[in-house]
Formats: sequence, C-alpha cells, structure tokens
Amino acid sequence: MAAINPLQQQMSELSWQLMETVDNLKFTEGGLFSLDAERRRQQLTLSEVSTQEENSILYKPVGRVYMVQSKDEMLLDLNNSIRKNEQEVEESQRRRQMLVKRRDEISANIQDLVASVRN
Repeated sequence: MAAINPLQQQMSELSWQLMETVDNLKFTEGGLFSLDAERRRQQLTLSEVSTQEENSILYKPVGRVYMVQSKDEMLLDLNNSIRKNEQEVEESQRRRQMLVKRRDEISANIQDLVASVRN
C-alpha cells in the first residue's frame, strides 16, 4: 500500500477541521435562533403581565400543571429568565465569532496549501 503524501495528509486534516468547525458553527447559529425566539416570547409575556392589575390571578406553567403566582413573583421570574437568556445569547455570540474566525483561518490555510502545490 502506498504511503500517504504529507501534503495529502495535511489537506485531509485541514478538510476535517473545516467540516467540524462548520458543523459546530451551524449548531451554534441554530441555538442562537432558538434563544432569540425564546427572548421574543419572554418579552411578550413580560409586556402582557405588566399590563395586568396588581390583584390579578396569574398562572405559571410548571411541567403539565399551572401554579398560581402573584404579579410581582411573575415579573421577578420573567426578568430573571430574560437576564439568563441575554447571558446565553452573549456566550453563543462569542462562540459563533470564535468559530467564524477559526473557519476563516482553516480556509486560508487550505488556500495556502493549494497555492504551494501549484507553485
């Protein structure tokens, strides 16, 4: 069996790294899409709860049941959820930026390798 050329091996490794990075990037972007949808739902819920009177009976979904909760408790829970969501979005955006940078670096390395073979 013929030995693998070092250039072929390097190209194979770079291609594999590129595919893995692109897959991770797609997964991260999908997570960002989900987080954004959750943020919109939370903001809508917050605006609806805010318009309710102080003595209104509010229900919070917990699994398959609904629990009675005061307006203040509901607002506190929603604000905490929104803050947590914002932190997750920031973390995902940092991860996305890192993956985009890594993807671009690997692509540049592949182009350099192809250019060196042509010369």
